[in-house]
Amino acid sequence: MSKATFCLADLQAVSPDNDVTFAVTANISMTAELLQAAKAGVRNLNVSFDPDVPNARTAYDTRHDLSIMDNSQLWLFELHNLVSFSFYGYPFANLPESIGQLTNLKHLHFCGSALVRFPRSVGRLKKLKELDGYMSYGLQYLPYEVVHCTALDDSCFSTRALYNSRTNRDPLPVLPRTPPEAPTAATGKPRALNMLAILVGFPFDVAGEILSYLAWNWCSVCGRQYAHDMGRFVWSHQWIGTDPQTLLAFCCREKCAQKIPKQMRFDSTENRNVLVNPEEDCDESDKERVCGCAWNRANQRRRGAF
Repeated sequence: MSKATFCLADLQAVSPDNDVTFAVTANISMTAELLQAAKAGVRNLNVSFDPDVPNARTAYDTRHDLSIMDNSQLWLFELHNLVSFSFYGYPFANLPESIGQLTNLKHLHFCGSALVRFPRSVGRLKKLKELDGYMSYGLQYLPYEVVHCTALDDSCFSTRALYNSRTNRDPLPVLPRTPPEAPTAATGKPRALNMLAILVGFPFDVAGEILSYLAWNWCSVCGRQYAHDMGRFVWSHQWIGTDPQTLLAFCCREKCAQKIPKQMRFDSTENRNVLVNPEEDCDESDKERVCGCAWNRANQRRRGAF
């Protein structure tokens, strides 16, 4: 826990160490000199956002793009020495994938945010120990890549918002084999299977130009790049930190999809979410893995908020 908090503008007048937290408003005018000093000296950072600014969860003003933060604020994700990063009341629906560059990060707090999707690059945060998204009611699932955060042992989320939690039994969205973002004939760009079928016999440079029309993705399991239109989604439900989380995996092929444990889907016949393989039903060993201090801390926070 940090012992002192200073304004980021005072950075050059303070001897930064691991016990110092710097506070900054998201709309600060960042100079090149201050940014270089922040990159070298800031370990703990609290970012505040103007509460009067519309956020992605409540705003109906379409004149503002609230899907992701402004480019002028992306310097926050260049502070590669950050150990603790807090941005309470984050007003945007998405976080930049560049958060995956903060590889020294151990504590990430985004309480009361308007997030609806978490970046898949979270899987690069190998040192991450704490993930706190309490009262981020629009965030109903996490990317499967979070399972690669092997040091993560503490988390706090509003269970009423999470898919398939004790207090939220909303049906899981049906996942099409083709991801919804994939190009379709309606966009004027050929689908992947049609595209690949016409490549045989074309010169290399021509084939490369044709392939540039495809959207590409990377597999949550093997990391392989693949044509987005040829992949598939998988829901999984696993313990992440101290919370059971619904995870969304992007898979390049059926072989990788089959490697996802504890897959779930909505069964319209039973009108509930069910395990694809009932033999993988959750047992007490999962709870035993996360019990103890971290488990108790998470439950105390929840009880105090309801």
